[in-house]
Amino acid sequence: MKYYRISRDSLEQIINEEICEAKERIIERINSLNNGNLSNGDSEGDDFGRTPLPQNEKYEKTLKLIREGKSQSEVARSLNVSIQTVRRYVTWLIINGYISDENTSKLTDRELQVAKLIYDENKSLGEVAREMGCSLENIKLMNDNISSKGYVSNPFIKLIYPGFLNNLEYGKIGFPKNRRKLAEQISRRVRDGENLECFIYLTTPIKKVVALVKITSEMEVIRDQERWPYQFKYEFIIRPKDGVSLIDAGINKRCRPGDTVISMSNEISENLKELLNSQEDLTDEDIQAKVIDNK
Repeated sequence: MKYYRISRDSLEQIINEEICEAKERIIERINSLNNGNLSNGDSEGDDFGRTPLPQNEKYEKTLKLIREGKSQSEVARSLNVSIQTVRRYVTWLIINGYISDENTSKLTDRELQVAKLIYDENKSLGEVAREMGCSLENIKLMNDNISSKGYVSNPFIKLIYPGFLNNLEYGKIGFPKNRRKLAEQISRRVRDGENLECFIYLTTPIKKVVALVKITSEMEVIRDQERWPYQFKYEFIIRPKDGVSLIDAGINKRCRPGDTVISMSNEISENLKELLNSQEDLTDEDIQAKVIDNK
């Protein structure tokens, strides 16, 4: 075990912060047990009948800021608390019916601007910070928030098992049950009229991008599909080809177990389209041969 030396002032700061966090958790538990007897008196209007807000003004401020469309990272900066603390406030507000989960998963205008600069224009976090006139730390917080909300570039790459080729007539792609926010984000963008496209990357042993599709439906929840319950219909834009590796497409990434999607810049997506279009479509015989070879 390693030991680290810290100053007395730093130690006192850590202790005070932990005590403050503990007080907030105790108040939350008491409110829950007493069903809101510690009300702050602000439960009129739309909030009447709900468990009253804890006697901590930061819950009320968080609620106000979230309803104004602020991101969790913006709330953290405004309240001068950690993003983890804000997430705890937000979780309480969702559980007790003050806000819906959609309030916290939709990107703010500022987050959307950051996402476009990072993913569509392939700019570094430092370049984005300079362009938007804010600190690098703020951009890092926003990028973390963007990722946690399930944002992906358009087009994005969807990682799928090679068995995809054996089920082309099914006409749907699925997302695992632990990627609900990602699926909801995609569904919302389709509902808002965005022409959302995704490349199909077949995992081991093929390890290539083989096709491009357009997502044509909002999310459908398939209850009896335990592994990939969130599904979308699609249409081919580029039908299955022999494929292009990520390295050849200009993407320096090693896919790991659990990875579902990859975002990319417009430049990379256009290059990938050109590489795929330079190849011949796979015939039915080619597809069957690949299916047999990769069983």
